[in-house]
Amino acid sequence: MAASHFLLHQLVENTEAAEKNRAVPKSSAPFQKNFSDVVIELIVQKRMTGASYGFIARDLNRKGLNGRYGARWYSASVRACLIRNEITA
Repeated sequence: MAASHFLLHQLVENTEAAEKNRAVPKSSAPFQKNFSDVVIELIVQKRMTGASYGFIARDLNRKGLNGRYGARWYSASVRACLIRNEITA
């Protein structure tokens, strides 16, 4: 009986610890940016410093930041991203 009580106690403690460590759901975290917003900001920052579309595409691919639908970035896709989001840079 003591062993089963100990195991039950451990299970309850582990469950409570997991609940405390659970990540905050996206909807309840105010002002949380999604991944595409961060990538767009990165593109705009690089474009404002004078980087070409091709340079930005190579940089995003090198960093492992995939484009829409998991595709690689190309100069045309960087430009299209800015146009699609109505950003003139």
